[in-house]
Amino acid sequence: MELALLKSKTFQNIIFGALIAVLALASIGMIVYLQRTGRITQLLTGLVGRIALKEETPPPAVEEVPTEKLEEEFVPPTPKVYEKEAEKGEGITHLARKTLEEYLAETEMEINLTPEHKVFIEDYLKDKTGDRWLKPGEKISFSEELIVEAINEALKLTPEQLNNLKKYSALVPSL
Repeated sequence: MELALLKSKTFQNIIFGALIAVLALASIGMIVYLQRTGRITQLLTGLVGRIALKEETPPPAVEEVPTEKLEEEFVPPTPKVYEKEAEKGEGITHLARKTLEEYLAETEMEINLTPEHKVFIEDYLKDKTGDRWLKPGEKISFSEELIVEAINEALKLTPEQLNNLKKYSALVPSL
């Protein structure tokens, strides 16, 4: 008997009606809440402003450009890659040092990197590339993006961190 009641059209109509009533009450409750908190005017003002803005702003004129011309002129930018060849007794840190020196000379950055910053940058590049001794003639590449990332991280160092790096920068007088 209960199963027949659940399947009957009348019962389904009652459930559907109850759901509609709950949704209507929830909507009314939301409107009352928004009205009491003053948010309904903000909401309506935002909606009206958006509608008015869409109506007033004409769509931009589309200029047709031949696709052949686009293909000829578009050259995707490729970040520079610095490739260094290892000499006898050199590791990745040595090549990172040479790369940083070359990058700073090329870009003529107006930034004062201390020897401690440079030690950090070399170590950062080494950690991202690998730490091992290289065979003479072996090549390692450093991307410009990685170098910039290392410089930005070095510039975030605190005075205490830079002070801790002094013991290492003292070992590299060429910095």
